[in-house]
Amino acid sequence: MVGFELDENGDVLIKNNQIQMINGDNLLRQTVKSVIGTNKGEWFLNKDEGITFENIRGKYIDEDIIKDEIEQGLSQIDETFSITEFSYEINDKNRKLSISFSAVNDDGTVIEGENTYD
Repeated sequence: MVGFELDENGDVLIKNNQIQMINGDNLLRQTVKSVIGTNKGEWFLNKDEGITFENIRGKYIDEDIIKDEIEQGLSQIDETFSITEFSYEINDKNRKLSISFSAVNDDGTVIEGENTYD
């Protein structure tokens, strides 16, 4: 499968007046980043895409809740993804949550991801 390559702001990347394309593992990583960085209901073209930020940014969250929400996002890409490594850090002063993970699917594809939520 082939898709549009996105820049760090999520905009379609254009170089030399050409839309840049992406495929393979790079497309998979980009898709994971997009899904876990989208608040469910936020994208008007697909209200079901993304994760529910409210579930991971509340006062009484724990590792299992955060991990479950990330796995739910990964399942939108491939239902067989399961997290093999997971870590998170909550910065109470700045009210930010940072996550990092590795996941593998049934065909052995390993994906790593990270994100920070305000």
